Amino acid sequence: MGFWDFALIGLYLVFAVAVGSFFTRKAGRGIESFFVGDRRLPWWIAGTSMVATTFAADTPLAVTGIVASDGISGNWIWWCWAIAHLVSTFFFARLWQRSGVITDAEITELRYAGRAAAVLRGVKAVYFGLFINCLTMAWVMAAMIKIARAFFDIEPGWIVAGCVLVSVLYTTLGGFRSVVVTDLVQFSLGMVGAIVLALLVVGQMGEMGSAPTGNGAGSGLLGKLAVAVEVEGRRTLDDVLDFVPPKDHPTIPPIYFAVLLTVGWWRYAEGNGYLVQRMAACRDEGHAQGASLWFSVAHNALRPWPWILVALAALVVYPQLPGLAAGELQKSVVDTDGGERQLTVSPDRIDVATGGELRLKGFPTGCQATLAGQTVPVVPQDSGEQKVKFASFTDSGLFELLIRCLGSPPGAQEEILFPGVRIELTDREMAYPLMMGRALPTGVLGLVVASLLAAFMSTIDTHTNWGASYLVQDLYSRFLVTKADPRHYVLVSRVCVVLMAALAGLASLFI
Repeated sequence: MGFWDFALIGLYLVFAVAVGSFFTRKAGRGIESFFVGDRRLPWWIAGTSMVATTFAADTPLAVTGIVASDGISGNWIWWCWAIAHLVSTFFFARLWQRSGVITDAEITELRYAGRAAAVLRGVKAVYFGLFINCLTMAWVMAAMIKIARAFFDIEPGWIVAGCVLVSVLYTTLGGFRSVVVTDLVQFSLGMVGAIVLALLVVGQMGEMGSAPTGNGAGSGLLGKLAVAVEVEGRRTLDDVLDFVPPKDHPTIPPIYFAVLLTVGWWRYAEGNGYLVQRMAACRDEGHAQGASLWFSVAHNALRPWPWILVALAALVVYPQLPGLAAGELQKSVVDTDGGERQLTVSPDRIDVATGGELRLKGFPTGCQATLAGQTVPVVPQDSGEQKVKFASFTDSGLFELLIRCLGSPPGAQEEILFPGVRIELTDREMAYPLMMGRALPTGVLGLVVASLLAAFMSTIDTHTNWGASYLVQDLYSRFLVTKADPRHYVLVSRVCVVLMAALAGLASLFI
């Protein structure tokens, strides 16, 4: 990260706060203005805001992890929701706008009646507004910590806290309008950053190339991927690349795929949560349907492919090693006095992204360990063991661990070699930020990091605003203070935005 990288990030943060300040007066008119922007959104802003909100900092990391474990077809775990998104578009979007609700929980008392409906509305508000909402923000914060570790020399918690503080600031000031406007910029940043990264990564692989055929070797990304998959030995190239999983796919059996397509999408079919909030905020029913259709196409068909290309390249750069880790490495050596020592190194693998520790047994004091270009001292422990701690590595693979110890006679050195130490990417989601660090030059790196920070903030701003709408519209104004000045409810809404962020931060400590 260089000066221009930090400058781009700082510019986005200033922009976000400026947007919140610009809409402060309009947001203060009442809860309809604070939570649905007086219902004046055109389809393209509302739909883009939907897409931006579903693009959190964890999303490209999650897709990278899915491709590593299950191939491209593994994404059907969320692609199956495209059926629900289209059902929502053509059957429910107009009705949500027509209903005049602010939250989807509110529809309960329009559709049903009596005390039971009121209780159900309150229960939904607590369940989705507090429990599900805070849990979602907590795992997004956990993903942001991974990204922060890859690019900043600051404690990751401070990075996350700073981004949350900025997003809460502009959301508290400008309400829903500031959320959707910053979402628009975030989506643009995110798409540009993802496409630039994918183009550079594929270019460094020699373009897309072709898979091997019976007539010769492959070339480019596909050729290199074929070699990596063959060395891995768990699956075929088709298992990785097929859009629909073949019937003999090693991790996606046909029954699992059938369940995803038939019932995996039901609970999203009518639209829910912040998607309903945006459909309800549209200027008319036609714009609500257009927003839902644009979201369905952009979210499912357009946005994931740059991430998938980077995920495939990551399988080449950080291949999954064949076989299983042994747990520990052992070797017997004979001392100069004829005695035999049993030496052990455990575990026999270490993470390429974060480094880690190896535990040693049977070595004398005053030793050094060398692994993949890093040389570190062997530190004795009170338990009688020794430890060596390595920083992150550039490459993954099988490497030799060399232990050098002072021997006898004085000045002599004893060298013990342990072949087969595995340096591999244990958390496959980390491959995405690592590929950013490898492929992007200064300035471009700042753009892509800024896009991920913006993606993180777009999720936090939506979830704090949307979660607060449950607390105010479905609990506070419905059951506690039913008749008050509109500005009073706006003040409570702003307090609830801060409360949602605080609860999510607390939950993230346990995620």
